[in-house]
Amino acid sequence: MIRAVFFDAHDILYYRLEPLNRTVAGLMRARGYAPELTPKDAVSMRELEGRASIGAATPWDYWGERLRLHGVSDPKERRTLIRQILQQVHRIAPMIQAAEALGALKQRGFRLGVVTNTMYPLHWKKRWLRTAGVGRFIDIISCSTVVGAVKPDPRIYLDALAQAHVAPSEAAFVGHDDDELVGARAVGMVTVAVRPDGGAAVDYEVRQLTDLLTLLPFQRSQ
Repeated sequence: MIRAVFFDAHDILYYRLEPLNRTVAGLMRARGYAPELTPKDAVSMRELEGRASIGAATPWDYWGERLRLHGVSDPKERRTLIRQILQQVHRIAPMIQAAEALGALKQRGFRLGVVTNTMYPLHWKKRWLRTAGVGRFIDIISCSTVVGAVKPDPRIYLDALAQAHVAPSEAAFVGHDDDELVGARAVGMVTVAVRPDGGAAVDYEVRQLTDLLTLLPFQRSQ
């Protein structure tokens, strides 16, 4: 019954060569600022990240405010540091076997897509997918900054389904985050956990993306 397969992007199709929190901590430490946020400021930044992820604030708003909370008071220095951070944002690498798995699924007739939470522009996400070697296989991207909703909000999954012209029961969501898998299952999608984070109930669990190719629902598109 599966006609379309949707993937989380980060840590499923690609990963960053250095975690951004480590990058920021290193930059702050090198310039004599606090490398970590206070618990109160961390809560504030999570709220701002949430706003940025639905397009209500920009990445520059987010990083400018975060650097200010680290103690960077000079606007010119903040702009310089933001440029360095965004260089790291773009340094991604493909997950092992991602291109092999998506290429095989494409040959079997499945429509392929990405359902992604991000505070960055859609064209950046497309660039990262190309860098990861999977962009050519992707038919659909449902992006939180465009939809105005983040996983596990049902609206972002329903947007992906509408773009693919499939019913929830005709689609699978492949991810690693429990909340996102629960959200996909709640709208009626088949769920596949890769390196599951916890004990959320899913339809299938795999160790790597190529294991999808051995599962019966992914043998060929119906």
